[in-house]
Amino acid sequence: MNPFLRAGWLALLLLPGAFRTQAADMATIPYAKLDEIWQKTDAIDRKKLIVLAQVTSSNKAVKPSDITMTIKSASGEIAIRLGADGEVLDFPRTDALRKENPPIESNQPKGTLALSMGLGLVIPDAATFRYAQMVDGIAEGNKAVKAQAGMLAVVAPTLKAVVFFFPPRSTRKATVEIAAAGGKKILTADAGGEVKVLLDPKLAVENPEVRISERPARILLSP
Repeated sequence: MNPFLRAGWLALLLLPGAFRTQAADMATIPYAKLDEIWQKTDAIDRKKLIVLAQVTSSNKAVKPSDITMTIKSASGEIAIRLGADGEVLDFPRTDALRKENPPIESNQPKGTLALSMGLGLVIPDAATFRYAQMVDGIAEGNKAVKAQAGMLAVVAPTLKAVVFFFPPRSTRKATVEIAAAGGKKILTADAGGEVKVLLDPKLAVENPEVRISERPARILLSP
């Protein structure tokens, strides 16, 4: 399964409803529509969190790598870089593009594309870090979810866990070790390379050292 979905993607929280395009034949959306979505995440503390976005097709036969998105600016076409899972790697945001508001065209039929957005922790450079880094990320994430949910904040799910995704070669081998005073807790990646850490209020106070056996591909927040 797609790792973004396994982690509990926040599509309905950060983006109220996936976009549906309105071009005659191929998917098209105004630049301002996507830029507005990114603007809603500008208040997030990027030292604690990163914002992740993913483009997918409702057509199961279409792989994320098959999808292309291009900003049709008057000054020249600008390709939006997408990763292997459909992650938006680079969305250009400039005053010139906001003023022009050019169309963004895809190679996929209208009504088949969806954009989801979620939150993740900044991947640490070192193999060890403090538990507080996860606690702070969860707190910042919940603040962002409530802000984006607006009137629905009371029913929006609360983020409670951090999910580490390790590369395929590390399934059932990669570990996340929490050096708690009451004894070390070692979590091993499952068959999908995933380690889910449900935050513990007692450990949040203790703030033990956390050690990862190797660098994960991504670290996402989850309810």
